[in-house]
Order: sequence, then structure tokens, then C-alpha cells
Amino acid sequence: MHTKAEAMAVRLGTDFEDPSTALGLANVAVHRLAALVRLGDGPAALDYAQTIDAQLWGRLPRERRANYLLDLAEAHRQCGNIPEAIDALWQADLTAPQEVRNRPLGRDLIIRLKESDAASPQLRQLAAHAGIAE
Repeated sequence: MHTKAEAMAVRLGTDFEDPSTALGLANVAVHRLAALVRLGDGPAALDYAQTIDAQLWGRLPRERRANYLLDLAEAHRQCGNIPEAIDALWQADLTAPQEVRNRPLGRDLIIRLKESDAASPQLRQLAAHAGIAE
């Protein structure tokens, strides 16, 4: 499905982003990254993330950019790159705090990262903002 969606997005052009669905090359890439993360393949997800054009990604709605960063954080966590995971989570919170603080994906990631690195000041601050007890 990702291959078909990417082919359609290519035909529509790099400047196309549907305002209601955000269909376009960047959104297809974000969904592919999410699928790799959900499959538990953090290394493949991180490799794939390096191929995503930052200019295209930057045109997505804030919520989609935050979800990309949450998936990137989870990919780093899966690979044991805890400082990088915390940094991506922090960036997601700066981009769209409600996605990190209120959605199960963001809250669960905060909890899992706290289990790995409870000493991080950034992570403690994110947990506090999300109402996650020490």
C-alpha cells in the first residue's frame, strides 16, 4: 500500500499536499516510518527516516510532524538510543504538545523512556507536563 500511495503522490507532484488528507510525498513517508516502528524494526525505521526530505516534511500539519517525531523517538528507543529518543520526544512536544501529553502514544513513550533514563531533566519535565507521576 505504501508503494501505491507513493506512486500516486509522485504523480501528483512534490508540491501537492491535499489540505484535508495531507496526501503527498511527505505524508506517505511519515506513514511508512510509522509502519516500520509498529513492526518493531527500529533500525530500518531510522535508516528510512534519513531518506525523508526535510523540506517536504516541514509542510505537514503540526500534528503530523509531531507524530513523525514520536515515531522517530520510538525507533531510537527500540535501538537503545535513549538520549536521541528523548530529544525527538522533546522536539515533538515543542511542535504539538497535545500530541505528546494527551495521546496514549506519547504518554506511553514517556513512561517507557522514564524506565530507561529517569534522570533526564527533559524527560522529567515532559512527564510533569503530561501529568505522569514520578
